[in-house]
Amino acid sequence: MPIEIMIVVFIILAAVFIVHKMLQEAFDILHIGISILGIMIGVLFLAVAYDAITFKINFDKSPSIVSVQEEESVIYAAILKGKSIYPLDEQQTQNLSGYISQKDYARALGSNYKLIMLKSSFASDPSTLSSVLSSPQSFISSYKKGDIRIYPETITFKLIRYVPGSGSFGFIKTTFDKATALAGKK
Repeated sequence: MPIEIMIVVFIILAAVFIVHKMLQEAFDILHIGISILGIMIGVLFLAVAYDAITFKINFDKSPSIVSVQEEESVIYAAILKGKSIYPLDEQQTQNLSGYISQKDYARALGSNYKLIMLKSSFASDPSTLSSVLSSPQSFISSYKKGDIRIYPETITFKLIRYVPGSGSFGFIKTTFDKATALAGKK
């Protein structure tokens, strides 16, 4: 066998060996990446489930402030606790309006669980408000459109707002529904 053929065979074998090693390392990196992504999705799922359970329990038991706003001015406000609504008086509504216009949501929230800020279009049609507050799908849809703002905005609401498409809604809605069903059984 001439030496030139042996050199070519050696170069081909070396190239195959190098490509094999590079592909093996690429697949190892890809495997690690997919594993990390899987762990991140699992943690995200647990965070959304925990947030949904916490929301369901606390929203039913703790008072929340619901305000109807025209721009940053509050035209109606009430404390919502369970299925009961307790309207705020004029002075409390003015104070709330001042905090919201200054974007001091922490002071507006006070010791309540959530501050739910609705656009004034809800004030003109009480049936729309009732259906939005009682239907998770309507609530989420109105939230995504910006007709509803919530403070503090937890991970579930951030995902609803920032993740586009129906796939995210499906994941979040499914997780929320399962978590709230579990919370309701306790």
